[in-house]
Amino acid sequence: MDQGLIDRWNSRVSPVDTIYHLGDFSFYARLERVLPILERLNGNIKLVPGNHDYDPWHKWSIDDVAAMGHWEILPKLHEFKFKNELYVLCHYPLESWNHANRRVNSFMLHGHLHGSGLNKRLKGRWDVGVDANDWYPISIDEARERCLQAVNEQNQPLPEPEH
Repeated sequence: MDQGLIDRWNSRVSPVDTIYHLGDFSFYARLERVLPILERLNGNIKLVPGNHDYDPWHKWSIDDVAAMGHWEILPKLHEFKFKNELYVLCHYPLESWNHANRRVNSFMLHGHLHGSGLNKRLKGRWDVGVDANDWYPISIDEARERCLQAVNEQNQPLPEPEH
């Protein structure tokens, strides 16, 4: 399974790409299992930590891996602008986020649900975990399109906000 995930990752991520990983990077307890995988993944990884990244049964820490230069650890809530749109990143799905109810495009990208189907579909929010996306990382453009297509629980498009 590791090789399949590495192949899928590298088929979408080039060595010079920036990739945001929204937590729960590995359930392996030993660093000896994690490092050979990390060393083969393309891209500049920025990790928004998830709940399992700090599991006490890990015999390694995400901070140690960052010190080795394999990734940069971001805050648990991170925002950035891309093409004049706001992206809010968090391991956990948020019901509301910065500029969510404004005409400005603002997108909430998350993980945590591991493709469980528990995701309440909200316009502007998408589970970007590979386990929710056919085991592939998705590009920022794919995430944007999926956020715009998401619907509410009644399967109806959300109305445009009024001013």
